[in-house]
Amino acid sequence: NHFPSRKKEEVEKKAIKVGVLGLGVGTVAAYGRRRDIIRFYEINKDIESTAREYFSYLENSRAKIEVVMGDARLSMKRELETNGSQQYDVLIVDAFSGDAVPIHLLTQEASDIYWRHLKAYRKIALQSHLFVLW
Repeated sequence: NHFPSRKKEEVEKKAIKVGVLGLGVGTVAAYGRRRDIIRFYEINKDIESTAREYFSYLENSRAKIEVVMGDARLSMKRELETNGSQQYDVLIVDAFSGDAVPIHLLTQEASDIYWRHLKAYRKIALQSHLFVLW
């Protein structure tokens, strides 16, 4: 049980849906359990091919893995307009690396989009090389 908020007896009973901005090598997929859904948003197509070719997190995950290619903020806005909220249990914003902070993912507009995609008891984990905010 890698998710502290998921008690052992709840792991198999209650699947969770996780949104992740930034695929990286797909490490978050390793935490997925059967019936979970982990949806990654990635802007760089080379990142997905690298994650699939050189790492096995996506392939070996027990969760259903989805990868949405394109700018996360625009993709999530389009999803709201066409299909409504994804109803995530948690949203992880981990699209930061080096000195290039994608400011468009930190705007009020982006924040509004994130909150609309979450369930009522919502949680956002925001990561940067400078700080972690829960």
